[in-house]
Amino acid sequence: RIKNIDAQAIRSELKNGTIVVVAGFQGVDEDNNITTLGRGGSDTSAVALAAALKADQCDIYTDVDGVYTADPEKDPSATRYAFLTYKQVLNDGLRVMDATAISLCMEHRLPIIVFDGTKPGNILRAVMGEKIGTLVGEREP
Repeated sequence: RIKNIDAQAIRSELKNGTIVVVAGFQGVDEDNNITTLGRGGSDTSAVALAAALKADQCDIYTDVDGVYTADPEKDPSATRYAFLTYKQVLNDGLRVMDATAISLCMEHRLPIIVFDGTKPGNILRAVMGEKIGTLVGEREP
């Protein structure tokens, strides 16, 4: 469990216009040893950092274009959700993101957008506010 994030240095760099790259999946324990957050740690890192920075949302760049009813590679009839609540993701066992990350988002009321970050132009489209991928949140906007 993440106990603390000191985001001051990141906030300072962002205010200076610096693009900050943060390694996910790892942390430091009480004895100052480097440790990992385990499976799903990258998602959990992204969400925890977004919450600590009081971001409006957390974008998860992945290799699929959203959350589906089933694995689209195994089930050709799978359909993509445009919107899901946190509880739907957790209750339905949708595994596009780690349950800890989804729980953190729910706790902090932090919307998540899951989309294909490998497709050319998608990151710009997301930054410009275009509705792509799947939005996970409290309620549909």
